[in-house]
Amino acid sequence: MGGPLENLIYDVGVHLGEDSQHYLAKGFKVVAVEANPDLASHLRKRFSTEIADGRLKLVECIISKETGYQTFYVNERTTVWGTAYPQWAERNARLGSKSREIRLRSRPFAEIMKEFGVPYYLKIDVEGAEASVIYGARHVLSTMRPIILLEINDNALRAQATSGEALLSTLRGDFNYDIMSFSGLTGEIERLSGSAPLSANVVAMPRERTPQILATVHLDR
Repeated sequence: MGGPLENLIYDVGVHLGEDSQHYLAKGFKVVAVEANPDLASHLRKRFSTEIADGRLKLVECIISKETGYQTFYVNERTTVWGTAYPQWAERNARLGSKSREIRLRSRPFAEIMKEFGVPYYLKIDVEGAEASVIYGARHVLSTMRPIILLEINDNALRAQATSGEALLSTLRGDFNYDIMSFSGLTGEIERLSGSAPLSANVVAMPRERTPQILATVHLDR
């Protein structure tokens, strides 16, 4: 698989592509993972030049533990509420936002990294599939140590009998990552204390590299 590529970022849960556009403008290559076929169609048009010249690779699939096909729930009102988890689709329906079911290809995250390389930086925003991405990246997290920007959907995780706190505990304890959040006052990165309320956006840094990263890297949400 090789070591992490310093010019490569993964955008897992691309949505409309705002973050991918920012990464490309900074000179990075991007592997963009998006399950929703409507959004993927939009991304193919938005990034047609970048796809043609190889700066962006678009991977259309659900992140899962196994290769195959899986039901995906496309929210009819709010695109960010698309999900592979029926519990989350049911919650959205109770809020008056129904979904339609489609069958999509599913792939383990490790398989995607084997094909496209290990990133220097990994952004995850997948509406409850955070645990599946972390599970699929467990070998890479232990050995290659990418920086992770993680948006945590605690309600969606709890619908799967886990939680945001459990996910952060895994990153801290099993993988030796430090967890940072963005200050509500300054926007700067600060260490997330155990007593602080769960932040929706966190940065996970390899513990052995945290001082170096904080001193040299500016991270954008």
